[in-house]
Amino acid sequence: MALCGINEISGWKVCLINDKSSIFSAVKDTTTLMVVSLLIFALILAVATFLIVKSITRPVVKIKDALLNFFDYLNHKKTSIEPLRLNTSDELGLIAGAFNDNVRSIARDIQKDDELIKKTSEALDMAKMGDFGSDFEVNGANNRVNELANHLKETLKELDKSFIDIAAALDTYVKDDFTHTIVNENAQGQFKKTNDNLNKLGLYIKEMLKALIKSL
Repeated sequence: MALCGINEISGWKVCLINDKSSIFSAVKDTTTLMVVSLLIFALILAVATFLIVKSITRPVVKIKDALLNFFDYLNHKKTSIEPLRLNTSDELGLIAGAFNDNVRSIARDIQKDDELIKKTSEALDMAKMGDFGSDFEVNGANNRVNELANHLKETLKELDKSFIDIAAALDTYVKDDFTHTIVNENAQGQFKKTNDNLNKLGLYIKEMLKALIKSL
């Protein structure tokens, strides 16, 4: 195979003669090198893309798992929750930090409410056995829980006062003193009926004793 050209200075026609197979061999080698280079570049690009995607999706998966665990904690399916650990300083790291701060705050509030609920349950257990004098501090984080606990606390106090009044009346009757009168304007239902009946009983016995004394 020959490759010819005109020399501009001499005007001569100059030809380069070479074996055809050697020219095609060089072209083939060059093509092979380009193909191999492209394959290597594509492989490097694919690996780099995979690593980049994995580095992005891994924190996202951790955030998703942390959220699911947090919801299980809120629904009392778990008794504790682990903080979200991301060793990044980008936006996902900031999200993880804010998430952990809020989780710690909510966990403290839930713990305070759980402690208050435990105290009220213990007070109710004592009330079932006849002891209405249980006292406990209302310091939950949820205002509705505090409101309910305060209402229960005041109810137990009223019940305790009613039973103390009844016991005091019976104590005086045992000592032959029937002048005691139960005064509880807040009593309703069976407590009011019991108070009225005890007052009537004391008055009846007192009047009966007066009549007995007069007949002697």
